[in-house]
Amino acid sequence: MSRVFKIIDSGGVIAGTSGISFIDPDTIIGTKGGLNHPSLSAEQIDMENSLASEAGESLKLNLYGSSHDNAASQYQTLKKMLRKARKFWSSQWQTAPVYLEVKHANETGTRYAIVKGARGISLPDLFDAPFEVDARIDAFGLDMVREHPWRGSVPGTLPTPVTLTKVSGTANATETHLTNLGSTGTGDAVSHIFNYDSSLTAFSTNQVAATGITLWSVSGSTPAAGDILYLGFATRPGFDVVIPLATAGVFSADVIVEAYISAAWTAQTLGTNFWFYPALTSADQDNVYKTTGENVISFAPGANWQTVAINGVTAYWVRLRLNTVSSWTTTPVSHASQIPYTERRNYFDISSSVVAGDAPPRMNVRLKAPTSGVVATPNANRLSAIFCGAKAGTSFESILNLHQYELPSGWSVAMGTDTTEAADTRAPSARRAACSFGTSTSMVARVTLTGTSKWSVYQGTCRVFLICEQTSGDEGETQVKVRALQGGSGATNPYIDTKTVKLQGVDLGYELVDLGNISIAPDVVSADSLSDDLILQVFAERLSGAGTLRFSRLALIPIDVFFFKAWMDNSNATLHLLSDEALDVDFSVLADRTQKYRRSGANYVPGPKWFRSASARRVEPATQYRFHCLMGHYSTTFGTPPLLVTAGSHLAVSVYSVNSYEAIRGGG
Repeated sequence: MSRVFKIIDSGGVIAGTSGISFIDPDTIIGTKGGLNHPSLSAEQIDMENSLASEAGESLKLNLYGSSHDNAASQYQTLKKMLRKARKFWSSQWQTAPVYLEVKHANETGTRYAIVKGARGISLPDLFDAPFEVDARIDAFGLDMVREHPWRGSVPGTLPTPVTLTKVSGTANATETHLTNLGSTGTGDAVSHIFNYDSSLTAFSTNQVAATGITLWSVSGSTPAAGDILYLGFATRPGFDVVIPLATAGVFSADVIVEAYISAAWTAQTLGTNFWFYPALTSADQDNVYKTTGENVISFAPGANWQTVAINGVTAYWVRLRLNTVSSWTTTPVSHASQIPYTERRNYFDISSSVVAGDAPPRMNVRLKAPTSGVVATPNANRLSAIFCGAKAGTSFESILNLHQYELPSGWSVAMGTDTTEAADTRAPSARRAACSFGTSTSMVARVTLTGTSKWSVYQGTCRVFLICEQTSGDEGETQVKVRALQGGSGATNPYIDTKTVKLQGVDLGYELVDLGNISIAPDVVSADSLSDDLILQVFAERLSGAGTLRFSRLALIPIDVFFFKAWMDNSNATLHLLSDEALDVDFSVLADRTQKYRRSGANYVPGPKWFRSASARRVEPATQYRFHCLMGHYSTTFGTPPLLVTAGSHLAVSVYSVNSYEAIRGGG
């Protein structure tokens, strides 16, 4: 094996794609002891603050020219390379990075680092030998600046997405799905899938646990007008159904999507009442189930969704009815080993085997929106804010229902002053708590969550969100806060309050009320015992008027290890995350940016940037992490608060990770 130490223009304009070697005895070669003397500070070793760190490479080089002109040409090429490297960081027009590629003679892996330019170059007396005699420049100094740490893949290219551990469904995959439902799988899962053949007046058996499902087909028949695909939820309205397709449909038909609402089948509108992923070939529901992979149809059930009996099963149903069929070439068929499922999680998992290296990786979280129709007004899948935070392990639950249904293990709930539970089909679990302020308008506890022995699980700092709605009166009449107590809710139990925030809307839907950060036992050491209960109380106050409140969920997004808020608050609707678009929250895989993409054919084309705030990224190698997310959209006008959280929101997510190395890569 041979050594490699070269500087390369990723665009291939300067010195071609092979770049300039610093160990070529015929052109440029390092002097003895003149290459690779890294000196890292404690901050660079710890990587506590940022991946945008720098390191110096102080090189001593000999340049051999066949003539004075050839030596000058080599030097000028190197100088152009360094100038281009600096322009990548200081200008918008230079889009291709310049990078170092380094590998020792018997090292298995190559390491790379983007070059940021040079602090200086020192040349000897060129009117003296050996340059005058032999066209040789001896021991000239190059003080180069590169990014730190080294990376494990070529800069300027998007690596293969990592495999995410399944949290729903039956297979790990490089793309998974996010919803605004509870951590434990809040909301009803699809319980029945029937095909109906109108010419045979016959139903299939329940296909919910089947593989190789031929959609719309009964007993091998070719689907025709009047045939129906039924998706049923046994106890509560569901919010999505994922069908992994092995064979894409090829047909021309008028597909009507309907839900049973107010005792009648009611047509749903793509982008308003339901959404579909992956991107449809046109913004038309007639093209559903024409792409292989996981096909996701999602809904936002309203207050009047009702049950009806289909094939002897009373449930909440959504159906896809073939109104007319012009041609039918290929029936869509589901995967041979993966069954349909409902995505009910707001998180994705990365296993301990995904990230290697010896420093926090560079990461890019790519979020892809479903088909959501033509821009008109905001809705559940025309998103404007995304929050994401990571925590090691799998015991942390980021969403806690403020009612007794589907609470995580170890949690219980009690209604407080003037608060009762009630049904609400718009909410996960079809439940919510309601506060009337009937006997007290003061700031008192309205709902209490008790986490038995949960103090250790929630140790650290979280961003706290209350998902609630003011349902009468005028905006600003009510305000809320959350209290975290240790060990119990007595007068002597230690507690911490969030800030107090007024609600901003009335009867708009469930608001995303950002209560700021809260820290639970932030300064523990390994000798400490953390065996104690955690109590979380929702407080509410009515300042004036007749406002009442509904409480849905409490969301705690961890921020210690990894956190970002990506958002767009402009009134220009086209700047928000719309139908079939994607958003990269990129921590230096391609660039340190939050980039929105518009789909053009099969490609995502960069468009406007989004805003981003983020904490330090401390994702450690060889560690399992769960990334908890929350999605928000505006109510009626883009850019005008409040942000809402709707259970029918859906994003597909992929993660690109580049391993980092402090100095030597080895076989990693």
